[in-house]
Amino acid sequence: MRLLEQYNELASYKRQFDPEGSPPELPEFLNEPFYYIIDLRNLMSRPNFKTLFPEFARTALTEEFRQDLEIFWRACCKVLNRNFAFITHLDLGENDLENLKPFRELSQLKRLTCLSLRNNKILFIQELRYFSGLVINELDMSGNPFINTGGYVREDVIYMLSLFPFLEIVDQNFIPDDVKEEIVIHSSSNVSLLPDINIQSTFESQEERAWIEWFLNNYFTTFDTNRAEVMSCYQHNAIFSFSYDINAYADLPETFESKLSLRYLKPFSRNLLYILRDSTARETLLNESLTLRIGKEAIYELLIAMPNTIHNLTTNLIDVSSYDVIKIVDELNPYQSPITKHIMVNYHGQCQQMDEKGIKYPRSIDCQLILTPNLNPLTQQTLRYLIQNQQYQIRPYVSLSLTKIFKGHEIERPSTPYSFVDTGSRTELTALHESIIVQFTSITGLRREYALPCLEYSNWNISNAINTFNTEKMNGNIPLYCFQ
Repeated sequence: MRLLEQYNELASYKRQFDPEGSPPELPEFLNEPFYYIIDLRNLMSRPNFKTLFPEFARTALTEEFRQDLEIFWRACCKVLNRNFAFITHLDLGENDLENLKPFRELSQLKRLTCLSLRNNKILFIQELRYFSGLVINELDMSGNPFINTGGYVREDVIYMLSLFPFLEIVDQNFIPDDVKEEIVIHSSSNVSLLPDINIQSTFESQEERAWIEWFLNNYFTTFDTNRAEVMSCYQHNAIFSFSYDINAYADLPETFESKLSLRYLKPFSRNLLYILRDSTARETLLNESLTLRIGKEAIYELLIAMPNTIHNLTTNLIDVSSYDVIKIVDELNPYQSPITKHIMVNYHGQCQQMDEKGIKYPRSIDCQLILTPNLNPLTQQTLRYLIQNQQYQIRPYVSLSLTKIFKGHEIERPSTPYSFVDTGSRTELTALHESIIVQFTSITGLRREYALPCLEYSNWNISNAINTFNTEKMNGNIPLYCFQ
């Protein structure tokens, strides 16, 4: 079809794009009957396009024009929204697309059911979020780098379903029913699930706020660029612990590849819940030398092993409080002992973490700091306080705006088997217990380590345990790895 083959209208945007302006009226022939299929495949390699937009042609595309290229795609979206709101099929394949952000403006294509993004350069599946809200039931993402060489993994398809509830076909293959059943939708209400939460930062004084914000900006900027220099922010006997939780509530659920990017850090993660329920971990991972670093040298060894990061310094939530510590040097006159001010900082923010291939994964971080006075006269004028104790946790990306997280979105629960699975077995097992375990696992197909918490939760009443199991399975809270 002739749709958008005449580039004169888009040429009027050349080097003068106005993302906020309205697109011009299209030629009359493009406003004749409703068009249902738009084919924009390989757009930048078409002869007319190279003639009108030589700076955008693939052979001439440089970093200098990438920002203009985003504006070009936004202009295309405006034309589609205004003149072709009734289309059902859109093909954007083979356009070297890496960032899908410009296409979030396709909000008016309420009838779009088929979308093709095949053979582009999309590095991670989260880019699809810019199309969320459309009634897509057929999606083609084949030929993009984020796809595992063995094909899609289950988590990828579940993530697509969370964005497009009506999705039926991915890369010309029907989605199996058992995968659809695994998606859990928890909130369709238009109110926050967490009411009355104070999402404003809190400080004890404006003077303190200025210095704390400067210190945190300086710390995370140096953390991103030079891990050796960031050690100047620590006391010589500081304590540092690190953990990550990929099963936390998420705005962008982790994919299979993103989870793998953190696997090498598991020996260093002080995730006590994981350690408690894993007998091997109790023997090997709960190791002070690995999971708890004491002293600047030990901390530095862990920091350089952690992934490269880019912290978002403009979006954060900071809560600060202070308390006094009395160091008694004379028990006979304790009231004459010096008083030292300690500052406790709770920092919630966002960052991008890069794997060894340089792929960036958006994540959230929680950082708890205890700051104590800097006694070094050479640096104390600038660094009045230094880090004495720090806990640094990585978790899946969550927006700090409660409205954006919850209003009109579908929240995926943590992928833990049960809410009580992490308690571990506290029962001294007898022959009767073993008989119940055998009976329960034969009925449910659960692995022994996941059957135990369910039975304990049900006070070893096998009928109650089976009812609990059926309820959790129906709600989609039991992953496949829990079964034999």
